Amino acid sequence: MRHADNADRIRRDIARIEDSLASEVRTVAATFDHVLDILRRRGYVDQWSLTPTGSLLAGIFHECDMLIAEAVARGIFDGLSVPDLAAVVSALVYERRATDDVDHPFPSASVQASIERLEELSLEIRDDEESSGLPVHRFPDNGLSRAASVWASGGNLAKVLAVLPDMGAGDFVRYIRQIVDLLRQLERTSLNPALATCARKAADSIYRGLVVGTEGRQ
Repeated sequence: MRHADNADRIRRDIARIEDSLASEVRTVAATFDHVLDILRRRGYVDQWSLTPTGSLLAGIFHECDMLIAEAVARGIFDGLSVPDLAAVVSALVYERRATDDVDHPFPSASVQASIERLEELSLEIRDDEESSGLPVHRFPDNGLSRAASVWASGGNLAKVLAVLPDMGAGDFVRYIRQIVDLLRQLERTSLNPALATCARKAADSIYRGLVVGTEGRQ
């Protein structure tokens, strides 16, 4: 009797696990279909092949990968100076605290124009993600743009913290390293040689001083 009870319990456990796995498989399949649908609608996939923009997207590893790929394709990053490119890219990695409701100024008119174009594109993609039943990406934030521009222009940490007095040095270093990583990805994936060169110069200009830290000695 005891063995029979154990067998019944094991059969019930197996049935519950199988039902759970089947549900997860259905969820994954549905998510894949939604992702493929938005990729087709936005021109990343043609039948079962990647378009040029799709190949660009495949080389971007970031939570805002679709926004970044389309921004590159639409030329939002083109024609910017080194400090301005660092400032614009910062909007894709920075996320202000919930208590920060300050209206941060832009470092230049060209940065403002580019980030505003990023915001418009972001809203467009977010609408598409919502209609596809997918999680929406994080909206761009210009809160770090002035500090990134100051650092890319050769400013020291004191000047940076004067722009963002509530930010600690550790947080600044973390954000700058994320900007460097994204700039390196733009350098590798962009089909525009001018943008690739500017991205390389921008990454080099901000990867210095305390940002390098122990990494530079390894």
